Amino acid sequence: MKIKINFLSYAWWLILYILCIYKPFLIIFIIISVHELSHCICALLLNIKVRSITIYPTGCIAQLEDFSDFKIRDKLLVYCAGPFSHIIIAVALLLLFKLKCISVISFEYSMMMNINYLVFNLLPIYPLDGFNIVKIILCEGLKLNSILVYMCSLINVFIIFMMFFEFSY
Repeated sequence: MKIKINFLSYAWWLILYILCIYKPFLIIFIIISVHELSHCICALLLNIKVRSITIYPTGCIAQLEDFSDFKIRDKLLVYCAGPFSHIIIAVALLLLFKLKCISVISFEYSMMMNINYLVFNLLPIYPLDGFNIVKIILCEGLKLNSILVYMCSLINVFIIFMMFFEFSY
């Protein structure tokens, strides 16, 4: 397994540190990194090879070997590990807050970002975890055509875009 650091990461974190605005970005970085690392841990436990982990300015991305030949259960476990990590993060944040290790503002911001990332990642839009979970259930479990799943993903993007910008037709 290779661990790569994107060259922009160094400049990004140096600028944030100089400007004294690194804390909110560090929280987001940690949430995204824990999410991706949970995919890696689950994959390794299921004997799925982790090709590389690339660290970007806003988090990391794990690249796993092609595990399309694995059981449906194993694929679902790997894709659900990321969203499940947000429950662990929420419990850890609550514990840190109860022990007075973090302030109310840090707790509220961290919890809000954790929930936002969880909800966003569960959207059934390619390439998010929600899409992959739905794709496995519909294509492999129910034997539906994968074109249908991708079309539904595009429709979801359109609906979310419409809701975000409050268009009405």
